[in-house]
Amino acid sequence: MDDERRFNLIDVHVHLEQFSDVERAGVLERARDAGVRWILTSGMDVETSRRAIQLADRHDGVFASVGMHPWNAVDEGHSHYQESIEALAKEQRIVGIGEVGLDF
Repeated sequence: MDDERRFNLIDVHVHLEQFSDVERAGVLERARDAGVRWILTSGMDVETSRRAIQLADRHDGVFASVGMHPWNAVDEGHSHYQESIEALAKEQRIVGIGEVGLDF
């Protein structure tokens, strides 16, 4: 393989909303320094999905997925959840639906 070839590193599963603003800045800086070009921050319920979108809007190279982890699904009304996630999924920085429990 050519030593000059560079790969784009992508972290496809982060929960950036779990960090304070100061901690998050450090996480993003360390990721960039390590060569991570893009980060996908994943919502685990309606509220964290909204927060993921806000973070993606504020930070270059950060995108979001929305979804409902099965652990959180019992706390949400089914029709409310579906309508909310469908609406959030239309936001510009959303690149996928995640946290749907396919590993359960």
